[in-house]
Amino acid sequence: MGTTLSVRRDQSRRVADVMLLMSAETHWVERARLSRPMETTLEGVVVSADEVTATTRSVIPLDWLPSAMRGLAKAPPAVRRIERWRRRGERLDGVMTFTFRGIDATAAGSGLVSPIDAGSTIEVTIDIAVRIPFVGGTVERLVAAQLEDMLRRELALLD
Repeated sequence: MGTTLSVRRDQSRRVADVMLLMSAETHWVERARLSRPMETTLEGVVVSADEVTATTRSVIPLDWLPSAMRGLAKAPPAVRRIERWRRRGERLDGVMTFTFRGIDATAAGSGLVSPIDAGSTIEVTIDIAVRIPFVGGTVERLVAAQLEDMLRRELALLD
């Protein structure tokens, strides 16, 4: 079935300044640091004139999972996250892909940074699906709540 989460934030930075900030490796390193309690490492940032792609790898804490799943896990699950942000006229379009290891799950997202009078607004939507009989929906909701909190902290770095 799946769970969708959406986060929106107005910020004082203009769209061009958001792109400039996202082009800096230090921005992604700081975002990785904010992902606690997940252990996140930056795999790389690729920058071109109109695009930024960042790849991170995170270990998902076992306490994010229902107790029944924790006992079955041989190792904490992990997720590889790739974000690609492209300049499209006066806005930025983002695409996020997530690849999971150790849990039967999928996630994908999109983002948009648009100009407003006082700066810009950023919107991120992520769809999560966990395909585990009986507890998949519970895991989705637990992970979505943690991910939403993390996204709010990440987006605050863009202001």
